Amino acid sequence: MKKTLITLIITTLSFSSLARQTDIVSSVEQPGYVQGGFTGPAPTQTSVSQAKKQWDDAWVVLEGNIIRQVGH
Repeated sequence: MKKTLITLIITTLSFSSLARQTDIVSSVEQPGYVQGGFTGPAPTQTSVSQAKKQWDDAWVVLEGNIIRQVGH
């Protein structure tokens, strides 16, 4: 039992010293660095009147407050 306990303690302490510190990546994004992926042109704000004139299934970004619900 003592040998098992000593072996467990030694292996637990050695795991942290054997870990490669260079492979650890911070989850905090550094300024000026992009986390990969596509970074194309950002969508611009569109007014409701402009959105009505665009074709169906066009991507638009609207900002404002919902004042009432019409239908479901």
